[in-house]
Amino acid sequence: MECAIPDLQLDEGYDGLMEAFRTQNYWVKFFMRPCCPPPGESTARNLIDHLKADIDARDDFSEGEKDALKAIADERLAWYLALPLRRTA
Repeated sequence: MECAIPDLQLDEGYDGLMEAFRTQNYWVKFFMRPCCPPPGESTARNLIDHLKADIDARDDFSEGEKDALKAIADERLAWYLALPLRRTA
């Protein structure tokens, strides 16, 4: 079974996405899925890079809004990497 990334709510408007990004639950679902072990650092960074590229592709967000969302994504990557988990490569 391939490990699918959960619905990232990227079709939400800025306010909805910002609200989701501010919840711990969003990031737990983003990084840890029941179908596979927690991703290692390289995979986690790739997931965040993909998310940030999706944010950059949003024409309906201003540059400031994009920067705010990407900053939260970077903060959550640091949070995830600091968790005491056994991760895959």
